[in-house]
Amino acid sequence: MLFGLLFSTYNLFAALGFNLPVAWEVASAMQAIIGISISLMIYVGVSLITDDDIVKSKLFIKRANIMNRKFD
Repeated sequence: MLFGLLFSTYNLFAALGFNLPVAWEVASAMQAIIGISISLMIYVGVSLITDDDIVKSKLFIKRANIMNRKFD
């Protein structure tokens, strides 16, 4: 989320005429593809590095009980 905020702010300043170097045209498809791709890589990388929290996940699903199922 932090990367998206920084990426968007940087591109906004570039679009507003600040003298910032960019490797793509402002408001182009390439700009969106680069932002989405980098965000995906960061998300997958952090997900692989951090530990799973299965106990909290199962407790959340049990408490939400959207489908009114019985759990053991």
